[in-house]
Amino acid sequence: LSHIERTISGPRAGNGGYAPAKAHVVPNRSEKAAMRISMRRNQLKARYATAMAAIGFALASACASALTSFTLPATSAGGSLYYPDVQGSFPAVAWSTLDRLYIPAGTYGQISIGNLPQRLGGRPLVISNSGGQVHVTGAADSNYLFVVSGGTNWLLTGQYDPVAQTGNVNFQGHAQHHYATSGGHYGIWIDDASGQPDSVYPPAGLLVGAGTSNFGLKFIEINGTPTQGLRLLPSTDSSMDGVRITDLYIHDIEGTGIYIGVNNAQPQGKISGLRMHDNRIARTGAQGIKVVQIGGASRIENNVFYLTSLSWYSYFTDYADDGISMMPREGSTRFGANIVVGAADTLMLALPLIVEGDNQTLNDFVVFEDNVFSHGRYYGGYLPSLLPPLVHYRFARNRFHSIVYQYDLYGGAFTDPHRILNLPTGVGNPIAVTDNRWDGPQTLINLVADPNQTQGSITASGNAHATLTDPVFVASGMPAGFNPFNVSTWAATSNASHGGSQVNYNVGDIVAYRTKLYRSLQ
Repeated sequence: LSHIERTISGPRAGNGGYAPAKAHVVPNRSEKAAMRISMRRNQLKARYATAMAAIGFALASACASALTSFTLPATSAGGSLYYPDVQGSFPAVAWSTLDRLYIPAGTYGQISIGNLPQRLGGRPLVISNSGGQVHVTGAADSNYLFVVSGGTNWLLTGQYDPVAQTGNVNFQGHAQHHYATSGGHYGIWIDDASGQPDSVYPPAGLLVGAGTSNFGLKFIEINGTPTQGLRLLPSTDSSMDGVRITDLYIHDIEGTGIYIGVNNAQPQGKISGLRMHDNRIARTGAQGIKVVQIGGASRIENNVFYLTSLSWYSYFTDYADDGISMMPREGSTRFGANIVVGAADTLMLALPLIVEGDNQTLNDFVVFEDNVFSHGRYYGGYLPSLLPPLVHYRFARNRFHSIVYQYDLYGGAFTDPHRILNLPTGVGNPIAVTDNRWDGPQTLINLVADPNQTQGSITASGNAHATLTDPVFVASGMPAGFNPFNVSTWAATSNASHGGSQVNYNVGDIVAYRTKLYRSLQ
């Protein structure tokens, strides 16, 4: 899986948290030409720097000494920081020009900061911890842990930066490549590990609410929540644009790691201009990420989604057991240079939405390229036959490794699809499948033996069966030699869709319960 190392290693080795330690496949000449490492890395860095600077997230050091700041009043130990109308609570603060809004260090049951100001892109409001770590642990029967809403052009960050005057020196997370020991050491830590598994309103970890756009989230740890780790929730009548999500560590989530958008009847607000990179999402009960209502100009790159859908046979609802789930509407979206390990139904699920009033063009591309998808129990990728008009779809230079049909392990009305990619052939949309590699006995595209045969709307070239190996990580947090297929969420019985049968564990199986892992000894 050498192309992943070449894409995400170098000065920032370990992007997304789990860096391949070494290459396993020697690329041929054409692959080398297709995957120029330094060029890709420099292009990504330049693109991110330009995007961040465009909305003011590049923190200037020249004026650091002149920064204006305000610290929210602290509460008693274990209490809540509750300012749903922060501007109304502190009218004397110059919200249009304030540089830093600080949350004092401490342990909080909940934090709510709402009605943030509308700011210009050249001068964002930066929200950070001050004096130590902000640790949010949840409160009984609460439906949130940390909520931020309103405003534009703000950044919530736990990153330590003495020049930018953010974070704290003693809580630097994975800075300086300290990925293996970063847990519990971020400036902002949202931790529901000892929370309420049977809460009346199971909470999400970090919720960004309606009326918010052009904001960023950076260097934050979220773990132990019973629903989503991160939830972005736009309103039905307005879009959530210009979102930047970088360097988050989200792990041991009972539901979906990151859930963006609303999968309900229209109208729904779109998510446009999403930039998400260098994040680690590890051990989730449902999907690693689900993004709905994507409005284009979006890129999800250089992330790791590790051991997703661990509750695949016991989750409370069906259709939440994929590795990643993308639901674009219009515009172009790229899912590239990511690692996705573990899924039950489909490792890569694409379900484009057709919404009246959307404006698709021939220049719209939905692209999945340069990814590693490994250890799935059903499909490697799925695209339905009902697609928005004009949009192009491209699947290029992906690696599909160790996809072994096991979806009926505990029963249920399922059959082996005998293919890696399930793609429509009779649609008007151009679908390109190029330079992919896969192992296993399945065909690559549908049930056609030749992986490079044209099938209606599908053009295919450069695809080949290959010997692939597991991605190797610097520090995965898992025992040496473990099998990802033998890791799941603990459950006494499977759900109705999977037979409703008793679950039996074998010696050596690993189960997740809340934020801890247990090994079966007998």
